[in-house]
Amino acid sequence: MSFEEYAALARQLSAQHRAGEQHAAAESARRRDLHAAVDYLQQRLTAQGQRLDQLGRAIGVDQPPPAPAPAA
Repeated sequence: MSFEEYAALARQLSAQHRAGEQHAAAESARRRDLHAAVDYLQQRLTAQGQRLDQLGRAIGVDQPPPAPAPAA
């Protein structure tokens, strides 16, 4: 193997390594964004549930027993 072939192979491997790192970083960012969206939606649902409970109490509706919280 000549030096030029070795250098070309080293460049190719380096490029593949960088591409793998970029893919991993993008996947990590996507997962982080997904978790943030899930957390936001959970907060919204909790707030809406609390508001519905308040409205129910205000109009005198009997409330069913609370359902157990789902496992995380």
